[in-house]
This record gives sequence, structure tokens and C-alpha cells, in this order.
Amino acid sequence: MAREGVIQYSYDLRPGSAPTEAVASALCAHRDRLFRRDTIGCDLTRYGACYGNVSARVGAWAAAPGRREFLVSCTQTGGIPEVSPAHLVRVFRYNHDNNHVVAQGPCPPSSETMTHGAIYDASLDVRAVVHGHDPELWQFVLGRRGPSTPEDVDYGTPEMATWARRVVTHAQRRPWEFPGVLAMAGHEDGVIAWGSSVKEAADRFVAVWDAVHKERS
Repeated sequence: MAREGVIQYSYDLRPGSAPTEAVASALCAHRDRLFRRDTIGCDLTRYGACYGNVSARVGAWAAAPGRREFLVSCTQTGGIPEVSPAHLVRVFRYNHDNNHVVAQGPCPPSSETMTHGAIYDASLDVRAVVHGHDPELWQFVLGRRGPSTPEDVDYGTPEMATWARRVVTHAQRRPWEFPGVLAMAGHEDGVIAWGSSVKEAADRFVAVWDAVHKERS
């Protein structure tokens, strides 16, 4: 299993400034909600690196798979309490066959960029994805047989992208008690939520987190 936070794809990063779309500010605000719950962070004793990332679709709504442009948090920004658009990068293209990403912005994209792209490829209705880590949340989703990727599939790989796309497609047809949420069984404590907006994706993630918290108290 790869160490958390290590980019496992090749990428071309073109120099560029921070994104200016309104969704960039929303993405930062909802990302900070997850940081306050410690599902995005940088505790090196947990995973050896920073963890968690968020993204949102931009550009042409009906773009072809592999070209569904999105903003994503930059790699190793999990430890920043309040991020800004300067901590986001624009992904133009991603190719799961050759494990390659083309992006533009101030810093390299998240190690989970390929997984985000795969989830966008699953449905044009998906407009945002959030990914965080929490051991109890992870166990809660797996224990209730929620949607999940296989145990032998590691994060940031073409295999993870393939499975994430399959799981999201299947979950949309047969939703469980917490729609738009999946666990990454082979990625320790990793949970993903998606939605038609940044708010919906973050709300879905937080809804499960709240359920776990209430059970605990």
C-alpha cells in the first residue's frame, strides 16, 4: 500500500494564477468544514503525510470523459486551517489509461486527482467531490455495507479510478441510507462524498460524520 499523500500519476503543471470562479471560494469554505472535523488535516502520526482533498467541476458541462475540467485542492495542503483559491489548481485533462494529468495553477494537484476525475466521468450530474479520513466514519460505512471500493485497490491508481467510477454509477442506481457516500476499503480511513454542488457533497459527508458522532455520545 502506498504512503498517504504520494502522487502516483505523472502530470504536466502549467504555471498559472489562482482560480477566480465563484465556486473556488465555496470549495475553500466547505473544505474548511471538513478540516474543523479533523477529516482533512496533517497529523503525521496518523498517515505520515497530510490527508484529504476537495474538488468542483468547472468549464463545459457536457465535456467528454477525461476532459471534465475541475478545480482540486493542491497536494499536501491538508494542514492549512483556512485555505484560499491560491491552494487550488485547475485540471484540464486526465487519462486513466496512461495515468497522466494536465493541470494549470500555483501548485501540483492532489494525489487523489485521478479518483476525482473518475467520479466526474461517472455522471455529468456530479459537480463536486470531497474526500476525508476518519477511522470511525470509515468503519461505519463499511460496517453498514455502504458503497465501497475493494480492499486490494490502492488510492491514486488507475484501478482505483476504475472502481470509483463503477461504484458511483452503481450507487446512483441503488442508493443506501446515506446517498452520495462511499468508503475506500483499501485506503485506510478514506471516505468520499459527491454531489450536484459543493454544498451537497460536503453536506453528505458531514451527515455521516454527524451520525457517527451521535452514536458515540
